[in-house]
Amino acid sequence: MRRLWLGATFLIGVLVLLPLRVMLAAGDQGLAARQVSGSVWAGQLGDATWRGIALGDLAVALAPLSLLTGAPRLTFAGPALVGTASGAGVTGLSGSIDASGQTPLPIGRISFQNLDIAFENGRCTAASGGVTVTTIGPVASAMGGELNGLARCDAGKLLLPLASATAGMQMRIGGDGRWQALISLTTVDGATRSALLASGFAPTPQGLSRRLEGHL
Repeated sequence: MRRLWLGATFLIGVLVLLPLRVMLAAGDQGLAARQVSGSVWAGQLGDATWRGIALGDLAVALAPLSLLTGAPRLTFAGPALVGTASGAGVTGLSGSIDASGQTPLPIGRISFQNLDIAFENGRCTAASGGVTVTTIGPVASAMGGELNGLARCDAGKLLLPLASATAGMQMRIGGDGRWQALISLTTVDGATRSALLASGFAPTPQGLSRRLEGHL
């Protein structure tokens, strides 16, 4: 019994003092940081990035009680983003990031408003909250500069139905990280129309559209 107690005490001590950098190195979710300090219970990520997208400085902490449920939750907070991440998804995600040049989509800054996303066995099971994107590039003016929408699940995928007064972008994301987007434009002037047709947009009865896909 004494050995069992000593073993349990040692294991708890290891967990309490486990450096955050060890946990970060063991993960394979595209998260990296220029500076890592502290433990998994109270750590700091300096100049953090996720798959090349800058997240800024983040304070992170593992929720102790979540270990008892078998579904660990990691809270994070910084000037750019706040929220809670788990193996199933994310809850309470709020803030903004700059995704310029990280995807073939004509989007720059992405803002989240209390976004909740949950996946189970690769299928979207729950989603809510708002998403706003600012558009960039030649198509920005035709798309109205900014698109907004509310997240939801549709046929097992996360659906972001974003729209402005002159455009829409339906984005679907699967549990494997693969995404497809349909951009639809309803109001395009002559000069812009020619340039967009040359860049891959196709004419439709309502205006122009283009399909894009990729992987997060």
